[in-house]
Amino acid sequence: MKIIILFSLVAFCQSSPANSLRGNNVSEGDVKIFFTSQSHQSKLIQVDLYDPKEVNDNGFSNEKDTIFIVHGFSDKYNSPVCIEISEAVKKAKDANVFIVDWNKISSKEYPIAQASVPDIAKILSRRINNLVKHNALDLNKTFIAGHSLGAHIAGFCGADLKGKLNHIVGLDPALPLFEQADKDNRLDSSDAKFVQVIHTNAGQLGFAIELGHADYWPNGGGIDQPGCVDDSGWCAHNRSYSYFAESIVTGGFLARKCDNYKDFEAGKCDSAATSFMGQFYLDQKARGNYFLNTNSESPFAKN
Repeated sequence: MKIIILFSLVAFCQSSPANSLRGNNVSEGDVKIFFTSQSHQSKLIQVDLYDPKEVNDNGFSNEKDTIFIVHGFSDKYNSPVCIEISEAVKKAKDANVFIVDWNKISSKEYPIAQASVPDIAKILSRRINNLVKHNALDLNKTFIAGHSLGAHIAGFCGADLKGKLNHIVGLDPALPLFEQADKDNRLDSSDAKFVQVIHTNAGQLGFAIELGHADYWPNGGGIDQPGCVDDSGWCAHNRSYSYFAESIVTGGFLARKCDNYKDFEAGKCDSAATSFMGQFYLDQKARGNYFLNTNSESPFAKN
C-alpha cells in the first residue's frame, strides 16, 4: 500500500516544490521516543527525554554507547527496521538504544512526510541536546542510524548538533523529492564526524550518488537485490537495514574499494583496499566507494 501511495504522489510533487508543503504544524507530540537495552529483553519503553530522572530510571547510562534508530516513510517504532536493528544491537552490545517514532507524520502522504523531515530532525536534536545537558550524553559515543527518510532526518539532526555526532549510518537514503545537488537539503558528509551510506535501491527509491565519507554498494547498489522479485523496489530498499542489522551481529560484509560495480565484477579492483560494511563500530578510516556481493537470503554476508 505504501509504495502505491508513494509513486502516485511523486509525479505530482515533482512539479510542486516540497518546501511549499512546509508548515504542517509538526509538534513535539508528533515524535515519540522508545528506549531499550540488553536488560530490557524485547521490551520497548516510551520515555520523555525532557525528564532526566525518567531517562535514568529506565536504564540509560552515559557510560555506554548510544544509538538512535529513525524509521522512514509509513513505518513506526515497532516496524521491522526498528526491531531488526535494535535487537541486533542488544545481541551484540550493551548499549543505550533509542527508537524515534514519528509515525504521526510518516503515515501521511509521502510529500507531507518528506517536507516535514527538517522539523522532525529539529525536535530530535532538541531532545538529544537535553540528554547532553541533563544526562551527560556523550556525543562522541552517540550515533544515528536512519532508513530512507529517516536517513535525512539523521542528517538534519546531525547538522543541528554541529556535526558532533560520532557517526551517522544512512540506510538507502530516500531519493524522491530531494535535490541531489543541494547538500543542505539532504544527508551529507558534514552532518557527523563520519557518515557511512549503504545503497540498495539506487536510482529508484534511494540516492544513486555518493553522500557520505564512505558509500557501500551491495550487489552494485542498484534497483535489484538478490532474492527481491518485486518491481516496486521496496524489498531492495529495505535490504539496507537488514544488511546493517546482520553486520552488527556477525560482520562479514567485506567490501572492496572500486570506481564502479562493472570494474568490481571484472576483477579490476581485486588488489584495492577493503573495508567491512556496517558493524556497530564502523570502519571510519574508509573513504570513497566500496562494492560487495551478498547472498539472496539471510545470512546475507558471503564472508
